[in-house]
Amino acid sequence: MIPTVPDSVKAQQLCESLSKEASRIEEDCIHSAKSHFNAADCWRNRHYWFGVPATMLGAAAGAAIVKDWPEPYLNIPCYESAGDRPYERASCDPR
Repeated sequence: MIPTVPDSVKAQQLCESLSKEASRIEEDCIHSAKSHFNAADCWRNRHYWFGVPATMLGAAAGAAIVKDWPEPYLNIPCYESAGDRPYERASCDPR
């Protein structure tokens, strides 16, 4: 007959091994979080160094494109609600 370990001893061993594994995972998470915070410090202001020039260049490119458009494309028609004809063209003349 094979000697067996009582269930209470198995349960105690299982609890101890789960506790050790939980402690190991907790320590690993703490070190991972610290490395993420360190990386964030490195990149904290760099997004401005990339984002602001990209925004300015995009605005300049858009302005250059709109500047070269012919006049009819810049006249956007005005529409106003006219009862049963909600999309009838309204007068855009400010006079």
